[in-house]
Amino acid sequence: ALRSTLVFAAIAGPASFAFMSIKVAIPRLVPFYADPWLIDFDRFISFGVHPWQITHAFFGPIATRVIDIGYSLWFVALTVASLWVSFDRNQRFQIKSAIAYMLTWILLGNVLAIALSSVGPIFYKDFFGDQVFVPLMERMDAAPNVLLIREYLLQNYGQEVLGSGISAAPSLHVAVTMLLYLMAKERFGHGLVCWLTLGYLLLILIGSVHLAWHYLVDGLIAMALTIPIWHLSERLVSRLTRQSIGAESP
Repeated sequence: ALRSTLVFAAIAGPASFAFMSIKVAIPRLVPFYADPWLIDFDRFISFGVHPWQITHAFFGPIATRVIDIGYSLWFVALTVASLWVSFDRNQRFQIKSAIAYMLTWILLGNVLAIALSSVGPIFYKDFFGDQVFVPLMERMDAAPNVLLIREYLLQNYGQEVLGSGISAAPSLHVAVTMLLYLMAKERFGHGLVCWLTLGYLLLILIGSVHLAWHYLVDGLIAMALTIPIWHLSERLVSRLTRQSIGAESP
């Protein structure tokens, strides 16, 4: 288990820096353009209103504060999941999860993020000069973590520092949490852990819209594409296993 942990740590460090560098470079590769299309699609699937108007009709300032805290704990959940995979005794599950995690970041966090270069509601006024999300941002006084992170991202825009880079579609918060749910479902079945991860997935999906970070379609794309990535990882592990057995055969 210790060896697996060291291997994952050795891979994760450089990979995380590479992902961040590409994320920071997105507007230089493809200038932000997709937000108006994403907004139109959001309103189409939400019967003519913005999805955030629906969530804020149900959740007031106190609930917004709770969602803000839960959303901010995503990095803690990510760390716990990484440690779980590192120390899990099922080597096939370890490899599959590691492959799926890397593919999620590469394909969704980099490739598709470049193709759908966008900033999200929280930065829409800053980059597009439109006031459409000002009423949403006025509600963020109940979400201090949102305001702190927003300020940090704007201050470090274009700089390769920890956690920097602006990208809305697809939502990596939702994608990685979806992956965590799929991992829990495979490893623990339909037990308590599975239901807890499903609940957290719903919180992240709702929170991504409620807290102005993403359009609803950002999360839906992320969820839809994480599933085939998980199945692709299974196929890759099966191929690696067959090759390993073939190499060991006399």
